[in-house]
Amino acid sequence: MSGPIPTEPRREHRGLAASLRRLIDAGGRYIDYRTAWLAALVMGAIVWWINSGHGALAALPAALKQAAYTFLVAGFIVRLCETLAARVSPRALAMGLAVLVPSAIAVGLTFGVHSLRGTPEPAASTLPTLLMAPPSFFVWARRTRAGVESPDARGRPTARRALRWVGGGLALAAFAIGAALWVSTRACGDGTPAPAASRAPIPQCLLLPHEGLAVWWARTFDGNHPAPQYGDFTLNRPPSHEPIRHVPLSRHPFLAAGGNNMHNDAHQSDAYPARGPAGLDPRISTRTQGFGGYGTLAFDDWGRVVAVYSNGRGFQLELMDPDSLEESASYDLPGRPWYFPLQGVPPWKYIGAGMYFFLDHRGRAVVPTTRNAIEVIQTPAPDSNAGFEPVRSYDLSGHVAPQRWPGQDSVAWVLPAWDGERYWFATTSGVLGTVGVASGAVRTRRLEGEIIENAFAVGEEGVFVISDHALYLFEDDASGDPRTAWRSTYDRGPAMKPGHITRGSGSSVTLVGGRDGLVVVSDNAEPRIHVRFARRSDGETVCDVPVFRDGQSGTDLSLVAFEHADADGKPTGHYSALVENNWGHHSFPRPQAVPGITRVDARRLDDGSFSCAVVWTSGEKSIGVMKLSLGSGLIYSYGADDVADATGWYFTAIDFETGETVFRKHSGIGHGYNNWQGALFLHPDNGALYTTAIFGLVRLQDGPTRAGPADSRP
Repeated sequence: MSGPIPTEPRREHRGLAASLRRLIDAGGRYIDYRTAWLAALVMGAIVWWINSGHGALAALPAALKQAAYTFLVAGFIVRLCETLAARVSPRALAMGLAVLVPSAIAVGLTFGVHSLRGTPEPAASTLPTLLMAPPSFFVWARRTRAGVESPDARGRPTARRALRWVGGGLALAAFAIGAALWVSTRACGDGTPAPAASRAPIPQCLLLPHEGLAVWWARTFDGNHPAPQYGDFTLNRPPSHEPIRHVPLSRHPFLAAGGNNMHNDAHQSDAYPARGPAGLDPRISTRTQGFGGYGTLAFDDWGRVVAVYSNGRGFQLELMDPDSLEESASYDLPGRPWYFPLQGVPPWKYIGAGMYFFLDHRGRAVVPTTRNAIEVIQTPAPDSNAGFEPVRSYDLSGHVAPQRWPGQDSVAWVLPAWDGERYWFATTSGVLGTVGVASGAVRTRRLEGEIIENAFAVGEEGVFVISDHALYLFEDDASGDPRTAWRSTYDRGPAMKPGHITRGSGSSVTLVGGRDGLVVVSDNAEPRIHVRFARRSDGETVCDVPVFRDGQSGTDLSLVAFEHADADGKPTGHYSALVENNWGHHSFPRPQAVPGITRVDARRLDDGSFSCAVVWTSGEKSIGVMKLSLGSGLIYSYGADDVADATGWYFTAIDFETGETVFRKHSGIGHGYNNWQGALFLHPDNGALYTTAIFGLVRLQDGPTRAGPADSRP
């Protein structure tokens, strides 16, 4: 016989299902489920595609985070949009609130979600929400408003109810921001920021919320967790102060005598004859104007700093005291257009509009601008109360590569020809040209199918350019037309590498020796990149050497190079190049570069051929354009430590001869000190070292009792 029918479990099942159904129905008052599912699928797919360049597995957590967040939050925000559109009076106010409030909440929460670990590109992953939220909420609000028929829906009681929704959302956002600031402050304890300069110093511990929370938690509940340390200094051995015997570069007659562009000189050597900090009671000073940094620092004949500052949208030419960092003059440059977010180029990857400029022999800043013009601006004399004075402008907007809106080609690099009669310029879309200094006549040629993403060098014979396909020497004829003297292809690699901004070589062109010397670049080969030495006369590769580890080898910054001299100062045919490893899945503002700084030497043999070899490899990390002090025999780099919770930033000095780390000086904790592949600069007189940061400028110099006096040149 069969037993009794088990009815009780069925009633429990029905009871659980009914409770779940009631919960779903209740949630439906606050969440639009259909919209939530659709938005989760669409936004998750978009975020996966944005991060897929870092690998499918790396992109999956970002997509899942976006989908889950969108499902849970998007439906609620849509209900908020409907409530504001339907119940606020008058209509204009209702539409404005229904678009602005949900958009602000959506963008803020999206960035907060992606700032947590698991998203390789947090800012780029937020961009779709920033672009799609306002128009989507506008359409939804307009549809909702049109469906409102009852006049009671626009009465005061319902308006107050809608305002309570807005107030609750704003209170929640304020609480989240306040909590994040509180834990960040607690994480830093009683640390003292770097000494203030003329403006406020860069604050310590500018942390993302999850970083501040992690550090605070560890310090509060884990006594073994080290507290952030400000100004730590490690000296491994006393510096030798031995200068490097080198062949002086021929000075460009139309450039300032000191460091005059991002890479110091017309040869783009990144090597300074001056002495740098030796690690003798080193001091850090900083200045900030909020978010924003400096692409290039140049030094005029009085040793003052001339620099272009940018916060991503605006640009400004500034004149500063090299010691106090006091600003004495400024000049506003054209900013990026209102639609620049639509161009898809994050501010930290933008290389145009004066990030590269040069200072000429008359103390004039020659600056390419966002309007594709070259502006010539005179710096004021030290005893003058005048500010910067515009001298001349060259409009190149009709000579760049045409692009479909909102895209825009950008004049990014400019240097004077050796005779001073023309300026050479190049754009990121592969246009190379000259403009007559006196006549203003423009001549161009397009490198079809190629782009330019790195600075060019100028020698007596012409301009040396590297594209994403080949290395070139261009000469100009009597009319200024660029003419190809030679073209030399290289291994551009199968794809863009992690940590790079394009496929192909990531290095600028560096010239070493005289006209019979060499050109030094890197390629993009797999599994390892090569440091390549080529003849200046014909571009033929004389030797190359693979560097770094298989599968983790790449550089997106300029090489440092020079020619050694004998005891009498004569050329030896012995060349040295320094290259840093930038390979890594970077996610702004956290760099993920793998270690590696390598010295490679090339020697001319008796038969005229060359041999190349790796001399040493350092395990130090560098995330910016490093510089060599030929006067001190030290290489200076700037990079982050390996602390996961709160990144600390350091200046590092490396012995050129041995590759041994001489000293490390801690500059600060948090993203304010992040230089994000910016360059270092060495003052030609006072021994100070500078680097840009994404929140300002950082300066390192030996203590006042140890450093030599600055030279006051006329």
